[in-house]
Amino acid sequence: STAALEFASRAVKLAPSRPEFLDTLAEVQAQAGRLDDAIDSQRQAVAVAPESHSQRLRLAEYLIKAGKKSEAKDELTRLSQLGSGFSRQAEVQRMLQGI
Repeated sequence: STAALEFASRAVKLAPSRPEFLDTLAEVQAQAGRLDDAIDSQRQAVAVAPESHSQRLRLAEYLIKAGKKSEAKDELTRLSQLGSGFSRQAEVQRMLQGI
């Protein structure tokens, strides 16, 4: 909704280094069909919290939805290389196989 988008945008403006706010903004943007904006916001979330592997997985999801499979594969490969360092490997492998 427009209200959710405005609220999430305001939160990011107040605290641009909070990955959870960027992640929320990206999700609202994606739900509104604004995938390019969602990808940009999620990339910012990954940039401010590169150790947050869930942020990178979400980025890969948006990239796949936007048809950017090569970029998504790069992100998923990085996650795959973490092995047991990332508990959602089954999901990563399923997404890689679907590309």
